[in-house]
Amino acid sequence: MKAFNHFRIFSLTVIFLYVLTTAVYAQTSRASFEVAGGPGFSFLRGGMSVSSIPDGTGFQVGLFTDIRINQIFSVHTGLSFDRKNSKYPAEWFGQSNFVGEHFNLNYDYFSLPLVIRASFFQPVKLYINTGIFVARIHSMMLTPIGNFWGPICYDYTSFVPDYEFGLVNGIGVKVPLHKQLELTAEIRNNRGLSDVKLTKEYLFGGDPNVRTNLTTFLLGISMRLGK
Repeated sequence: MKAFNHFRIFSLTVIFLYVLTTAVYAQTSRASFEVAGGPGFSFLRGGMSVSSIPDGTGFQVGLFTDIRINQIFSVHTGLSFDRKNSKYPAEWFGQSNFVGEHFNLNYDYFSLPLVIRASFFQPVKLYINTGIFVARIHSMMLTPIGNFWGPICYDYTSFVPDYEFGLVNGIGVKVPLHKQLELTAEIRNNRGLSDVKLTKEYLFGGDPNVRTNLTTFLLGISMRLGK
């Protein structure tokens, strides 16, 4: 219940800031909305056994806003749902009979990026992003790959740190579609800097730290407000 209340407060704060920021800038044509999402390549970083975990897949989908400062620079923020996935060897989980088999290790987050965007050229714009993100854990699940395990799933959400933070970098293009609409395409990397290792050594025993990395290909539609 405590975790749910923290998440509710976090979500309401983000929504309030989002609406307030948009209302302030909409009349001067400085703000635009963007709905974007796409698949990604994900892996965990760390020492010792973590470095040998096979890579996984992930995704990111969200609602963003872009607030123009001048003709080149803008502030980009919003709220997204991120899945950061990797594989976890079955033998590390005490299943020595299944050497070579793996579990899916899914870290799911609600993420808030805050980046500076620089845009160049017209009418097709090239842009680059750099900044930070803060993420609130939604769930952390360990699920089997294939059917040999049966209907089994392990929920480790209560043992994962509540928040994660890291760096955001990306490069993309905006292609005009019609007056105030643009098609966006971006390659974005979220590189976690905080430790997401489970407490009490339930997983990754002996590793000094565990950090996430998610690179996504985002496609979206951007709508500029005002005239």
